[in-house]
Amino acid sequence: WIYSEARRRGHPSPASFMSSKANAGINHKTYGVTSEGVAVFLDIALRRCGLHPSETGRPFTVKLSGGPSGDVAGNALKVLHRMYLGDEGCKVVGMCDGTAVAEDPNGLSWSELLHLVNSGLPLAEYDTNALSPTGVLVLTDNNPEGVRRRNTFPLKVRADAFLPAGGRPGTINADNVGGFFHLADDGSDRKVPCCPLIVEGANLYITPEARDAMWRTAGVTVVKDSSANKSGVTTSSFEVLASLLLTEEEFVDHKESIVHGVLERLREQAALEAELLFDEREKSGMALPKISERLSAAIIRLHDLIEQRLHEGCPDAGKEMWQRAGVQAALFAHLPEGVIRDMVKKEPERWDAVPLSYRASIVASRIASRAIYSNGLGWAERVE
Repeated sequence: WIYSEARRRGHPSPASFMSSKANAGINHKTYGVTSEGVAVFLDIALRRCGLHPSETGRPFTVKLSGGPSGDVAGNALKVLHRMYLGDEGCKVVGMCDGTAVAEDPNGLSWSELLHLVNSGLPLAEYDTNALSPTGVLVLTDNNPEGVRRRNTFPLKVRADAFLPAGGRPGTINADNVGGFFHLADDGSDRKVPCCPLIVEGANLYITPEARDAMWRTAGVTVVKDSSANKSGVTTSSFEVLASLLLTEEEFVDHKESIVHGVLERLREQAALEAELLFDEREKSGMALPKISERLSAAIIRLHDLIEQRLHEGCPDAGKEMWQRAGVQAALFAHLPEGVIRDMVKKEPERWDAVPLSYRASIVASRIASRAIYSNGLGWAERVE
């Protein structure tokens, strides 16, 4: 409605009022933008935790909450299959959604999972003939046992990695996090997590108290939602900017090339942040969620300092600021490689359609984030 109303009222860029549009936009589910970023964080986390198949010589195991018909979980399956060549590098040993729980220590069938994803079907439609002798599919509809297994799935099913990619906020919390651990097989009283690595594709799935308990009890690596799944929000920001710089017709004509450039940028930014988080953990011994919070605060603080200096240098925020070589370089560097950057370089007056405050924020964000990714959190927190 808001898009149509903006167009009716004659707004010069009605497409900028919303994101994830089907036509003149980048639909999050169609292109799996959130899952692409989550997969980058997972890949780097696997390497840093010594679980990557290129190092272990065996596929890693993963479980997911959220069904094959969902945005993040369904697209995560597609991305994982592409990155790790199916069972050669990755075995999905468990999955749950509102309709069913599927578990198979030998790995659920990739062909069956991808069939469900591509058909938009829930987990209840999984063909039980595709299960190994030790696999199970338990439906939840009018089935107390199925509901029980779904509710305990995040705490009980063992895997190298867990991707919460759907589910209710606070699913794992201070009251039930104790169930995430079991006693070590060596007969000691040491507590072992059912998954040593969690990458939060879903927002707020684990409470802060539960994350703290996981770290204190067994050093569980948790990549926080604010880092792991930010690619969706980043995509929306690029889509809104593109709607200001390009006409709708230009966007549609070059859509696939534009999307390719955005996806490449998402993966690049996710890798930069993931590497920084693990580097900072090695230096400080601090849990990743705390580092993510420090990083967000540092980027915002440095952004505000840079934006303030920009306006102090040019109090009227006029053309003088935008003619500076460094400012122009930061603006263009923010644009994904490909069509958008090429068109704006050819016709730099396209920037006139972008509000000055928006441009200042772009420059400040670009400089702040790249400076911190290059120099580290300690450096950023000392800047005045």
